[in-house]
Amino acid sequence: MKPDIAKFKVESALLEELGERLVSSPEVALIELVKNSYDADATVCRVKFSSQEIVVQDDGNGMRVDDFLNLWMVIGTRNKARNGLSQKYSRKVSGSKGIGRFAARFLGSKMVLKTIAIDSGKKRELLATFDWDLVEGYGDLQSVTVPYTVKDVGPGTVTGTTLTISRLRSAIDLDASKTVYSKLLGLVNPIVGFEKPPFAPNGADPKKLEADPGFTPYVGEKDAESDDDSIESPAEKILSAYVARARIEILPSGVVTVDVTWDKGQKSVYSLESSLQNLYGVKSIGTPALIDIRYFPLRGGVMTSLGVNGKVARSWLTDNCGVRVVDNGFRITPYGDPDDDWLKQSSDKAKSARTEWRSIPMVEQFSIADKALSPRDNPMLYLPGNNQAFGLVSLATAGAKKSQQSKSKVKSTVEPDQVLTPSMDRQGFVNNKAFQVLRDLSRFGIELIAYFDHKQVREEQDRNEEEALRTAEADLKTALKDIRQSKTIEPQERERLTALLRNASVNYAEVDTYRKKTQDSLEIMSLMGVLAGFMTHEFEKTLYRLSEATKTIRKLSKKHPELKDDLGGLETSQGYLETYLDYSRLFTENLSNSKHAPFPARAQIELVLDTLAPIAKKNSITFDIQALDDTEAPAVPVAAYSGVLLNLVTNAMKSLIARSDGEKRMVRIVVSNTPTKHKLIVADNGIGIPERLRDRIWEPLFSTTPRGDNPLGTGMGLGLALVKRVTTNMKGKVDLMKNTPAGYSTAFSVELPRS
Repeated sequence: MKPDIAKFKVESALLEELGERLVSSPEVALIELVKNSYDADATVCRVKFSSQEIVVQDDGNGMRVDDFLNLWMVIGTRNKARNGLSQKYSRKVSGSKGIGRFAARFLGSKMVLKTIAIDSGKKRELLATFDWDLVEGYGDLQSVTVPYTVKDVGPGTVTGTTLTISRLRSAIDLDASKTVYSKLLGLVNPIVGFEKPPFAPNGADPKKLEADPGFTPYVGEKDAESDDDSIESPAEKILSAYVARARIEILPSGVVTVDVTWDKGQKSVYSLESSLQNLYGVKSIGTPALIDIRYFPLRGGVMTSLGVNGKVARSWLTDNCGVRVVDNGFRITPYGDPDDDWLKQSSDKAKSARTEWRSIPMVEQFSIADKALSPRDNPMLYLPGNNQAFGLVSLATAGAKKSQQSKSKVKSTVEPDQVLTPSMDRQGFVNNKAFQVLRDLSRFGIELIAYFDHKQVREEQDRNEEEALRTAEADLKTALKDIRQSKTIEPQERERLTALLRNASVNYAEVDTYRKKTQDSLEIMSLMGVLAGFMTHEFEKTLYRLSEATKTIRKLSKKHPELKDDLGGLETSQGYLETYLDYSRLFTENLSNSKHAPFPARAQIELVLDTLAPIAKKNSITFDIQALDDTEAPAVPVAAYSGVLLNLVTNAMKSLIARSDGEKRMVRIVVSNTPTKHKLIVADNGIGIPERLRDRIWEPLFSTTPRGDNPLGTGMGLGLALVKRVTTNMKGKVDLMKNTPAGYSTAFSVELPRS
């Protein structure tokens, strides 16, 4: 007996069930529809909504009749999963399989689909109407019919798809556009957010015509009085929120105009009109150019009020950072790629380059040669990094064919070296004079931003400091007035308080000036710390070379006895240097240690003195250590304790070496503990410190050490300032003792808490 056959039936209610599961909100539905436009190779997708309808329109490939019947109308098609890439621009498909139709159904119960595509060599328009309420009323999905018409349209008609959704199921508001933008930013090409160049493409390579021009979604409320172009794209919104912008244009005549603006273009801070001839000695670079560089510092408030989530916007900027180059509308690699540094921003930031600007116009107009060592005054420290400067250099060079046809003409007017020329591998341009000019002008824009950013930050700081000074002075005057008018304060006490406040008011400005001076000095100290780290690295390499040279001279001395004295001197110096380097390594290792425990103080003292032993021996300096073996220093960084001790002992030795008499040279180091404090005293019988200078020794860059042939240096005045700062950070204190131990002229006392 032949068995009967059972067939699956698909009820129309499945559409509702799948729709609810696959599309959770109106925002998700809109995102899926826009992704479909991206996958269809559209360059633009406009979404406009009102209380009555939603319109989604793109300029993509559109759907042929076969696509509509066998893809759109097939539930669960695996077409996108199979293909993976779009037809025209080979974009990686972003939409989810088959969700587009469910997204449309989720938004409204009626949809009109109009799509125009090239079908069998002709442009054809397909118009279909979906009434989802009727579809779901059929019961059996296979019984559903969707009416559609097809007609030929003119060859000038733009391809693409338009979805008009009405009888809306839920309202769409402006917050939806924020969510859509945030989710779709990854599809947006940043190039579309920059100013479009005022010149037309010139001789574009026809082989590049299928290059992906990028994708821009526009989302906003529908307004009958405005057209679609009045809505900003997400790239335009973000890139218009710049803090600073440098705009440099090279006209076909060779004229160069430069404008730098601040606060989203509200304030002009710099403008220049010159020529390539005046700036670089060339008439042309073979193309007009527009350099548009925008600055987004990592500061609070920059990524706000954009209609896009601030963190998402910053992430998008970071992913698309750098200054890119576009020629005739097509991206020129590698400029602006993540691993490209054609404007030397990353390299200069990494090594803190600060000696002078790179671009010729900046050196001529704003040289910083006299500010290189002052962090407060050096604007090069404000150079935007690749993740803060976003730019586009637009060009319109002649195409290869046109260039060949006008070769003789170019030769007669412009030198070949002064024409931007693609490299042989089509990666970037030949590094000729024209390219060097373009790069220098682009770097000029970056450096102008750095210069005026530094200027504005410093001016703001000065204004704040002046305001604080005025406020403090006003507060003092108010307090003075209140005290004078008080009836509860005794006359004698009132007179005393009045005198104190009057003196404070007079001295406040002097204190503020001193504070600024100290701040500058400490910044210089930080620079020297960086320099010291660099020197230690170079020191290791030099010591290695010295060791190799010593080995060679030792071999030669067997045949040349006259070299033995020199060999002995080198071996002694090498021993000194190795001792210093060992101490430096130990200091650095301890500095990075985050866990601290009490340690034997005497052992650390002996380690420091061993480092200085060669100089002490040469200059007849004796050390007297008064510390028990079991006396422990508190739980502080060993490197900090060692650094304080080293600075104090070094200062003592400088003072002793400066003595010209034949008296015995002594440094005494005394260590003791109480239940709550650890005390360290370093005393010497050197030349001492005059009474008038005792209060100034803690000032950065102030030194009492006389200049001369001192193996420990002439004294830069950094030691005691650092000692005070480090000791304070360890919650301790350091003092110049008034009563020194008998037989000693100078003594410093350091106290550190033991708990």
